[in-house]
Amino acid sequence: MFAYDRASQAESAVVDPERVLLLDVSYTNNSRTLEPRGGEAAAKWMYKWMAWLEDLLLTYAYFV
Repeated sequence: MFAYDRASQAESAVVDPERVLLLDVSYTNNSRTLEPRGGEAAAKWMYKWMAWLEDLLLTYAYFV
């Protein structure tokens, strides 16, 4: 499936990027990079939690 013409170091690797495997419940452990990207991951999760919190508060405000 993969063909390399010369030796080189991989920059990143991703397992199941299209999320075809439905039994995988944790998508956070499906990739690796050479340099840490913790700041990007923290920002991504913070935005998801903020959107969830906003939806929760809007739902609460609707019923109160």
